[in-house]
Amino acid sequence: MRWIKSTRRKGSLNKRIKRNSHAPNNVCADDFEKIKVLGKGTYGTVILVRHKPTGKLYAQKQLKKATVCVSKRLVGQTMSERAILEAVRHPFIVNLYYAFQDHEKLYLILEYAQGGELFWHLAQHRTFTEPMAAFYLACLALALHHLHTKCGVVYRDLKPENCLLDHEGYLLLTDFGLSKIATDDNRCTSLTGTPEYMAPEVIREEEYDHAVDWWALGTLMYDLLTGGTPFVANNATAIRNNVLKKKVMMPYYLSADAKSLLKGLLDRNPKKRLGANLKTDFEKIKKHRFFRTVDWKKLERRELKPPIRPTITDPAAAENFSCDFTKLGFSVGPLGPDSPLYVTEEGDAMFGGFSYKAPGEFFRH
Repeated sequence: MRWIKSTRRKGSLNKRIKRNSHAPNNVCADDFEKIKVLGKGTYGTVILVRHKPTGKLYAQKQLKKATVCVSKRLVGQTMSERAILEAVRHPFIVNLYYAFQDHEKLYLILEYAQGGELFWHLAQHRTFTEPMAAFYLACLALALHHLHTKCGVVYRDLKPENCLLDHEGYLLLTDFGLSKIATDDNRCTSLTGTPEYMAPEVIREEEYDHAVDWWALGTLMYDLLTGGTPFVANNATAIRNNVLKKKVMMPYYLSADAKSLLKGLLDRNPKKRLGANLKTDFEKIKKHRFFRTVDWKKLERRELKPPIRPTITDPAAAENFSCDFTKLGFSVGPLGPDSPLYVTEEGDAMFGGFSYKAPGEFFRH
């Protein structure tokens, strides 16, 4: 089994951001051989790397300090992502193995999901059958429920690009850069996320909580079953207007069970939305007829056969990732003190406590 169950609980995450974590991990960028680019975003790049001492493959997420440290918000998000990844251990959430930094970049060494993005597989299939969608939505539901109830985390950026498949075809949730460690009343206020997946209360800039993730799950479900989101438009403003006002059209080919679940998840009233009640709604979701093909206990133990078995002839070839990324080159480095990307020791202090190495048992699984 690829994961170790965590005994950490909600309430300690905020404290861990402010203190140093485990002892210095004694790893650096030179310990990892770059192989291919797996993905590229606004603030960072994900690269397939090989750990030179062990030969193991990892996904290295790297962020330029010069970009992050210009904003307290970005620094806070980066430190929160690191803290969340350390705290969360779940069969359907990507594992963190190392975190370290140099004067130019911050590095997160993550589990390499050889199956690539769910987005890539959806593009190959165009749409998923309802049993296929039920499997992956159930994986996500278990991951979200764990984040909400055990860690006090609102994920806030659920979309196919942030869902990976491992070599067996199981789903792994990744990218916690926009995730929020909820305050004591579990409310958030910032306008954050991808417009097509944002809940109405986020767009209205109202206070919100974990219910936004269940709205996003409904939007993702619609995407998997129809090949597009229910609120697609030509620009972000039109998308937001659609989220607030447009009636969700249910294609004729969707089953009554699928339509019922979509209606519950895409309720514009967050208090009535399926998933809003932490104590009772998850059981309602598990018992919903759309998931009648899912044995939840076996799924959580990873004893079911995933509907997609990724083709992997060579793990280092990254063949399940888009060639738009894998054909990209690497930036030169490390850079010296005269580089505009070089951050001084004073700047480094903003990321105190970032370094981390997972406990030894994580490396044996």
